Amino acid sequence: MKKYPTQVLVRSLLSYNKSTGILRWKKRLRSMFNCDRSHKRWNNRYNGVIAGSDTPCGYSKISIDNVRYKTHSIVFIHNYGYAPKNIDHINHNGRDNRVANLREVTHQENHKNQSLSKNNTSGMTGVIFRKDTSKWTAQIMIDGKCKSLGSFLNKGDAIKA
Repeated sequence: MKKYPTQVLVRSLLSYNKSTGILRWKKRLRSMFNCDRSHKRWNNRYNGVIAGSDTPCGYSKISIDNVRYKTHSIVFIHNYGYAPKNIDHINHNGRDNRVANLREVTHQENHKNQSLSKNNTSGMTGVIFRKDTSKWTAQIMIDGKCKSLGSFLNKGDAIKA
């Protein structure tokens, strides 16, 4: 399991704007470094700069002590002092790291709040059209196992199920 930085360290390195969800690097103090020159170079280059970079999968990551963390985990630590195992972006935007948009969830709850797959043709999670039977099938996941709710000629009946 990944070890996360403490809230004290996160708050000493980063400032957080709750209304925008943006973390910015803070000015570093000399006591944080062994070399007097390194803190000046770092402060001139990064002080006040938005922390992190976007990833192809729709999130952003931040490196602290050469370890990459998802930005939403660092925001959670900054605000609450710990990083939960699963964090959900309520509005489905992985780059919207406002604390009001983040919530701690179980693995199961996190999967319930997923956006529709780009391959989804029914417009409803758990409802698929099976070409081999020419029927709509309704299914749900319970404890990691797929459970069929039945096959239907009518798409509306599958959605109701």
